[in-house]
Amino acid sequence: MARPLRIEYEGAFYHVISRRNLRGDIFFDDKDKERFLEILNKLMLQENSKGMLKNLRASFSNKV
Repeated sequence: MARPLRIEYEGAFYHVISRRNLRGDIFFDDKDKERFLEILNKLMLQENSKGMLKNLRASFSNKV
């Protein structure tokens, strides 16, 4: 069953996350992670976002 649609309204705060199935790593290597952060930073500047988590969580492990 699909989840209900989110209610969106002007001026609201949203928490955005990225996660793979079974909580697998979403990056294949450091280059992937850096590119993701570049794109995210650019979009945050365009949208006048207020900040980003200082740690990109441990989901990008040192396995690579």
